[in-house]
Amino acid sequence: MKRFLFLVAVLSLSIGLPIYVSKDQGANSKIDLLTIDIPPAELQEVSPADTNTCKSDAYKTNNAITRAEIIEIASSAFGQTLASAADKDPTSLVNRAEALKIILQSAGFADLTSVAPNFSDVDTVNDWFAPYTAFALKEKFLSGYSDGSFRAGNTLTRAEACKIITAVSDYLNN
Repeated sequence: MKRFLFLVAVLSLSIGLPIYVSKDQGANSKIDLLTIDIPPAELQEVSPADTNTCKSDAYKTNNAITRAEIIEIASSAFGQTLASAADKDPTSLVNRAEALKIILQSAGFADLTSVAPNFSDVDTVNDWFAPYTAFALKEKFLSGYSDGSFRAGNTLTRAEACKIITAVSDYLNN
């Protein structure tokens, strides 16, 4: 749960949303988001107008994620930054195959070779990402679409990124 809250905080910060803090902490205070323990009476009050931002998808969970964002979130979650991933345009949107590779390599899964099991639209002979999708499917980091496909060329959404990173994190912590 703490890892999930950390990921939400990182995602929020990467898109410029404020993080609410206790009344006693100033705007320049540093907070350890993993160990924060504020009694309910000390939290700032949220007005009904503020709750409308949730309805309007303030976190932009269905927006595609950029290469820079996925690198930042994955390296924050797992502590490794991939120099090769940062060589490409950081503002470009990242597709599902590229994002999966960045996440898995950031988590320390670098030498994947098995291509089975896999998705119906992944060519296990010619697709460079087949070992990554096979590993992610086997370990249940992702399940793909209802038709059994992965759709590697589609962009990854913020929600999908958080789901995969949380699943990988849970795997590593168990």
